[in-house]
Amino acid sequence: MENLENQDVIDSPVNSLKDSVIIEIIKWWEKKRWIYNVILVGFVIFLLFAFTNNPAQEIWERGHIIPMTILHLVLANLCYLLGWLPGVIFHYYFNTKGLADRSRWTLFFFGVLFSLLVTVLLMIVILDPFYTVII
Repeated sequence: MENLENQDVIDSPVNSLKDSVIIEIIKWWEKKRWIYNVILVGFVIFLLFAFTNNPAQEIWERGHIIPMTILHLVLANLCYLLGWLPGVIFHYYFNTKGLADRSRWTLFFFGVLFSLLVTVLLMIVILDPFYTVII
């Protein structure tokens, strides 16, 4: 029989249960990341066509569009972490099972809408000559 006094706290069943819930929360969000990225990249492409008459020429003439867009997508994916963070925090501090599936989808939906709004504002700044002079 194993001596419980020598057993690490990390190996306790309570911690492994907590870890499995946290891993499940993160897995749920990470499985949806591709949907988020497809929507975001598709929207950026749509905005390039909507804001410019000739997107290829515009991108060629203004060399900052591609690096700024890549930077925006990287930052947007870092902000995506804010989706699963509340579930992990609630589980860790309040011993909940994380957010319910409906709450996760609601948070995902509003997070995507917020990202699209930020994308529109950034594309205006990136593509509008007046704003690019100020920044």
